Amino acid sequence: MVVYLQKISSMEIKDKFLNFFIKNKHLVIKNSSIIPNNDPTLLFINSGMAAIKNYFTGNELPPKSELCNIQSCVRTVDIDATGDKHHLTSFQMLGSWSIGSYFKEKAIELAFDFLVNHLNIPKKKLYVSIFSGDKKIGLPLDQESKDTWIKLGIDENHIIALGKKDNFWGPASETGPCGPCTEVFFDTGVGEQYFSGANFDTKERYIEIWNAGVFIMFSKDANGNFNDLPFKSVDTGAGLERLTMTLNGLESVYETDLLFPIKKFLETQFKEYDEKNIRILTDHLRTITLILSEKQNPSNEGRGYIPRKLIRKCMIISNKKDYNLTRVVEFIIDKYGNINENFLKNKNFIINEFQAEQDKFKEVMKVGIEKLESLSKSGKISGKAAFELTTTFGLPFDIIKDFSLKNSLKLNKIEFNKLFEEHKKISRVFSNSENDLFILKGLSVPKTKFIGYESTKSKSKVLKIFSKDLKELKSAKMGEKVFIVLDSTPIYAKSGGQDSDTGKIFSNNFSAIIEYANKNDGIFAHFCNIENGIIEENSVVDINVNLDKRTKNSRAHSATHLLQSALKEIFGTDLHQHGSKVCEDKLSFDFNFTDKISQTEIFRIENIVNCNILKNIEVNISEMSLNEAIKQGATTIFNEKYDDTVRVVNFYDVSKELCCGTHVKRTGDIGIFTVISFEGIGKGLKRITALTGEKALEYIQNSINKLNIAMKMMGVNSDSFLDKLEKIFKEKTKEKPSKKIDNSKFKFIEGSIPLGYYICDSEFSSDAVINVAEKIKGIAILLNTKRVSLAVSKNIKIDAKNLLCTTLETIGCKGGGNNRIASGGIADICGEKVIDEFIKQIRFLS
Repeated sequence: MVVYLQKISSMEIKDKFLNFFIKNKHLVIKNSSIIPNNDPTLLFINSGMAAIKNYFTGNELPPKSELCNIQSCVRTVDIDATGDKHHLTSFQMLGSWSIGSYFKEKAIELAFDFLVNHLNIPKKKLYVSIFSGDKKIGLPLDQESKDTWIKLGIDENHIIALGKKDNFWGPASETGPCGPCTEVFFDTGVGEQYFSGANFDTKERYIEIWNAGVFIMFSKDANGNFNDLPFKSVDTGAGLERLTMTLNGLESVYETDLLFPIKKFLETQFKEYDEKNIRILTDHLRTITLILSEKQNPSNEGRGYIPRKLIRKCMIISNKKDYNLTRVVEFIIDKYGNINENFLKNKNFIINEFQAEQDKFKEVMKVGIEKLESLSKSGKISGKAAFELTTTFGLPFDIIKDFSLKNSLKLNKIEFNKLFEEHKKISRVFSNSENDLFILKGLSVPKTKFIGYESTKSKSKVLKIFSKDLKELKSAKMGEKVFIVLDSTPIYAKSGGQDSDTGKIFSNNFSAIIEYANKNDGIFAHFCNIENGIIEENSVVDINVNLDKRTKNSRAHSATHLLQSALKEIFGTDLHQHGSKVCEDKLSFDFNFTDKISQTEIFRIENIVNCNILKNIEVNISEMSLNEAIKQGATTIFNEKYDDTVRVVNFYDVSKELCCGTHVKRTGDIGIFTVISFEGIGKGLKRITALTGEKALEYIQNSINKLNIAMKMMGVNSDSFLDKLEKIFKEKTKEKPSKKIDNSKFKFIEGSIPLGYYICDSEFSSDAVINVAEKIKGIAILLNTKRVSLAVSKNIKIDAKNLLCTTLETIGCKGGGNNRIASGGIADICGEKVIDEFIKQIRFLS
């Protein structure tokens, strides 16, 4: 950019912006978290409006009709566009809004006044775009915006009418609020000048600096009609980075004070890197720091996938084994901590998470590169080998491609792409509990009408019959197992974590047991074992739900809602569900939590849930719009896709969740709730497993019975039981004092996690193994001919029990323990083989 307007900092621009709109009677609202609040439709806040969209729909009353703020945003759609002059994945948005107050004319006047009279941009340097109209949707040219710009002194030749793609916003889904917009561009003077009918170059010459107004005036209905909204609103926005670049006459947003210090720091470390890669690293590392500052863990799915993807992309670009990108993150935190308070507040979390993710990917890269190097001896890399490296070893295809180019290897991309496409298709196939595959997508039958909420019986028509190997049949007879598609059903198909109903399907001519049901695209497939007779396509049949199983499933599902409420009450509202499974009085519930949970806290969870069961609270289930449900505070599951109309399950004053499952009528129907296990299932994730109803009662009675037998064997009652047990334990400890382990006999394995092992001929106490793990600040493994013991130091975020059990499963053995120490039998298994399996598991820990 050759035009130099003025030397002005980003902070000065922010102050000018806010002061200008305050003088024009706008209320400044607080910058929201980039993590959307109870909005399952967004990964991150991607615009100023996204954080306050309920004001525009009328679902929430704004504090004032005219608002403004400066909002941090993350826009994931621009990840692959970064590296040019002005695309970023994170940025600051200057925004102003009118909600049912002023409209087009005043919005444009405010934009013009601020840009020309307060930022001193010459009128001749401004170009504006307006909506050209669209005959297909029956909307005309936005003449009002055009007339307003001309009245303010913008040359008519500087007004460009663009179509729906460029200058019409929304709706966000198939239906909803939408409207035309007008945008402001700055003429850099570099490149081909615009004239009527020519290309309007918005990549090089004309840089967008302000969306002067999205005019939200229509609501698109299901028939494609654009109807007037009851009140009109304006949403404006300007990227601070772009505006700072423009006013200072800089070549790119990376030269601004918001990004240049990071870029300069990187240039000192990567002197040989080209400009584009330095820009990508600058943008991505800032975005990573921003996301982690909100305490969002990197992970394989959902929001956590974005920081993981960005971190790995940065590591691929840097590709320096001796360079730790954590240094750059630390620099960003210290440099911009005065702008974002979460940077300093959550510094330790940011650094630890980034470093752990970086270390993890280094191990993936190391193993993958070793595998690549072994393949290079043949002079080629088959598509199958590349596919295995990507899917099994986690090595990005870009690294495989670069490696093949550098080493002059032939890479079969066609075979790789074919295998990868097949892999994606298989991932979309609907699988059921019997491991059969049933592809319902694209099946030319109407969607199944589910009546199971209202009734447990129905009379239905058979639409399709399929064999187990997916061949379409006209009929099926006794002894066959088939999939049956019906026009309606009371059978609940496996979904939302809830197990499928079972039941019976019959007529005068046949009967069959429904073993389970699955669904896809609204079509239900019932897997049936035909007991007698013949079933034919188009026949009418009766269906009965197995009421015993339905009741037990419902008890467990309702209990998960009470459990989530109890967890939030104890540990805070930042806790969210990451998965659940319910079946026949048993449930498991996965949630985000990094700390340990004590037995006292488990008892407290049980008490809260059981107290709400004893209150016999009525369960109210209703349907409403997604916006209304979120407005009422209904809990959603992140990354779950919801329809516009949702089902809300409400346990009054205790829990309100969006849910498609079956439930009890009153909480008292659950009977009783007890936790049977608590474990870590991955980085930052925990799982509680619990029982309800008859299974809970049976578990409690068995536990009491075992305790009574133990007391009888020891000749004590409940009052003296613990004293006696403690005495026995102390005597046992005296008899077998803890043996110390000679550290010099340990062999150590290189890697990001310190790992030492010792194959010996004697046994050691658990304390001794833990002591070694603490000394090496990593993982200690001891083996003899019969058993293996494993301990993990406090500083390593790995669950010893999970690691040991997962590893031993690969060699057909079992074990147990807790998060610090675990052990298991390995009779007749070579110690070195066991160690090899541990090394593989540690390298690929998620």
